Amino acid sequence: MLTRRSFLLGSLISWAAAGEIFDPVFGLPKLKAKPAAPVTGPHTIARAEWPPAILPDFASVANPQGFSLFCDEFGRMSVVDIRRPGNPKTPVKVMGELSGLGKKVFDFTSFGPRAYALVALTSDPADLQLNLVTINVTNFAAPSVVSKMPLREYAEFTAITANNDLVCVAGTSLSGENLVTLYQSPIKGRAMEPTLLASFSVPYPVAAMDVQDRTMVVLNCAAQAPISQLDIYNIAYPRSPQAKEPIKLEGEFKRMARVRGAVVVSGRPMINDRLANACEARTIFLDPSPRVVSSLTLEPLTSVLSAAAQRDRFLILGETKQGRKVLSIVADKTGHLTREQVVNLPAPKGSYGQHATIVAKDRNIYVCSGWAGVEMLTGGKEGWTPVYTYSIPRLPASGVASWNNMVVLGGSDLKLYDISNPDKPSLVSTQDLPTSIKAIVGAGSYVLCLSKDGVALRKMDSLSNVAATLKTQGNQLCYDPVIQKAFVIAEQEKKSIAQRIKVYSNKLEVERTIDLPKGVNRGVAQGGYMLCSALNDLYLYGVTDNVEQFSTRHFENLAPRDFTLTDDYVIATFVDQQTKGFFLVLSKDNKDMHVLGSVDLPHDGTAVAVQGKRAITAGRTPDGKSIAVIVDFTTASAPKVVATLPVVESASAISIKDRMAIVVGRGLELLSLM
Repeated sequence: MLTRRSFLLGSLISWAAAGEIFDPVFGLPKLKAKPAAPVTGPHTIARAEWPPAILPDFASVANPQGFSLFCDEFGRMSVVDIRRPGNPKTPVKVMGELSGLGKKVFDFTSFGPRAYALVALTSDPADLQLNLVTINVTNFAAPSVVSKMPLREYAEFTAITANNDLVCVAGTSLSGENLVTLYQSPIKGRAMEPTLLASFSVPYPVAAMDVQDRTMVVLNCAAQAPISQLDIYNIAYPRSPQAKEPIKLEGEFKRMARVRGAVVVSGRPMINDRLANACEARTIFLDPSPRVVSSLTLEPLTSVLSAAAQRDRFLILGETKQGRKVLSIVADKTGHLTREQVVNLPAPKGSYGQHATIVAKDRNIYVCSGWAGVEMLTGGKEGWTPVYTYSIPRLPASGVASWNNMVVLGGSDLKLYDISNPDKPSLVSTQDLPTSIKAIVGAGSYVLCLSKDGVALRKMDSLSNVAATLKTQGNQLCYDPVIQKAFVIAEQEKKSIAQRIKVYSNKLEVERTIDLPKGVNRGVAQGGYMLCSALNDLYLYGVTDNVEQFSTRHFENLAPRDFTLTDDYVIATFVDQQTKGFFLVLSKDNKDMHVLGSVDLPHDGTAVAVQGKRAITAGRTPDGKSIAVIVDFTTASAPKVVATLPVVESASAISIKDRMAIVVGRGLELLSLM
């Protein structure tokens, strides 16, 4: 019933709503967003990280988001988003990392919020301590180990697969059986170990397994005689798997892919009582009774490395005489196989490694090949096309050179970055090299690169063009921009030497060699001086015309890590026998290089650079984290730490441009010093 109160209240609300529509002043005021306060003090401007040195020995994309989970055989895992590498809104990004899964990983898989690894916790053959490791990947940025469960009945692992909360493990038992074990793994709640459901044995060592639609298939292959078998189990009740009639396969079939009730196995068949040279795929229907319904020769493959399924397609990764290729085949409703496409994979920049895996998610295929990285293929009207290579640098950058807005990082290759927009440094180009770089230094708009083959002079904005080369042997390289000379330092049996080189834009001209004390292996040059180091010593030389040793300093319990010269001081980082780092300010003018002041560092002092009365140092902390420390030495006798910042992994070299530090390691980091 409409009362006077409800009538008046309803009228008031209607009037207010109408007033808000027709009179904006009546509406609620909008809170104006306050402009973000400018960041002051030392801080990170941008970080361009390289992929972690985690090889894709094993891979899985069985999660709704389609992120790639990579695991190497050394117990490290990474979560990487490479779904749409060409989209600026979804750049390739390492979402998270995890280490410490075990000493050795035998196999790896994932499904939804959980990943699983079969590992050995020790490297002792007599006591491997085989475990099933469960990993929570609900938060991709922070994957964590849920449990490590000993599987004491196993002497060796061979395969693992998972579907929903069911995990299946295969291997060799302590009694020599080819054992398969089923576990139920909680996928919600707090840490709990998987629960044993059932266990059974198969005739031969297990090569691959799959679980779908309450049916489990186990592909096993004899180690000696070329005979294989596909075992099929009804696991509607996982505690009591019901075996169906197995499929005998004459030959060596070790790879398998499955789409619901259709299984495609691939390998080398028997022909005239011997293994054929050509590979073959066979379609097996599981229902109503298991049977082989089709076969197809997999030319030009000479061996099969891995297999995956993508909707109605089966993708076979294999070797050919012309390198690795992916063969796409299609099965119709009758199981008949048709060759669809042979995809030529780009030649790798690195070695393939021992493992090879192909996985598929939606219209993306990921071919994982050790140090060669991950080749991403995308399906379209024109078929499968390679669109992106997720490469994994073997080494962090060993040095950095900068000029204007160009920065070059040297390591296993040369990478040129554009930092004209410091908030978003961009990788311009990568120059592959025949051998890794030992050291690089900037020489104006050029970069000098030292490798085992000698010194090469390259233009920064065109790294592929070598302006000049010089064959020489050395451990380290430095350059004096004032006198425009480079110095290649090399250790010999009774002494060290510095090969002096005059640098022109199109020529490297050898000058007189400088003799140095035995053990000298590192140096920097500035303004006609060269500061160099041995294990526990620093030496300062004048190197303009007549070489002269100005000063020297021996340190009884400290070893110099990195150093630089200013107009008044020698600035250096040192490390003691416990790898504790120190920052020292030393006199440049007296003969004994007197220590003016020092301060402890929270890292091992890997690198140092100076601007004015401030120095930035970088190194690794005792717990393995890479950090940068800014030291103010306005008062030389009392240098002090003014800021500590996390930086890119394995930070190993620093350059300074204006008021910005460029820290390099496994990537590039730009830091504001003010």
